[in-house]
Amino acid sequence: MFEKELAFFIKNQDRLVEQFEGRVLVILGEKVVGDFPTALEAYLYARGEFEPGAFMIQPCEAGAGAYSATISSAAAWYGWSGWNGPYKWRRAQSTSKLSPSRGTVGLIASSPISR
Repeated sequence: MFEKELAFFIKNQDRLVEQFEGRVLVILGEKVVGDFPTALEAYLYARGEFEPGAFMIQPCEAGAGAYSATISSAAAWYGWSGWNGPYKWRRAQSTSKLSPSRGTVGLIASSPISR
């Protein structure tokens, strides 16, 4: 999931940073379809225009830190208690051609928790 979009961002990162530094991009395939000042604005736009899962939201910053994160195993397994707000987090894993020696692991917000 998002291998094409992530590869596009990494390949074109320098050019995109020159044009959109500090913005949040909505990427669909190999095309930037929108840029916004916040991730929330990017998400709301993309959710209204495209099917869920069809787009990638990417902060436009220089360096590998823009597209990678270090998450402790405790955070992954215990849900970042105190940081996850009203959302429950589920673990997502997929293999990536960009890093063939290991899978890409991330946390994805699912539906809000009913209280």
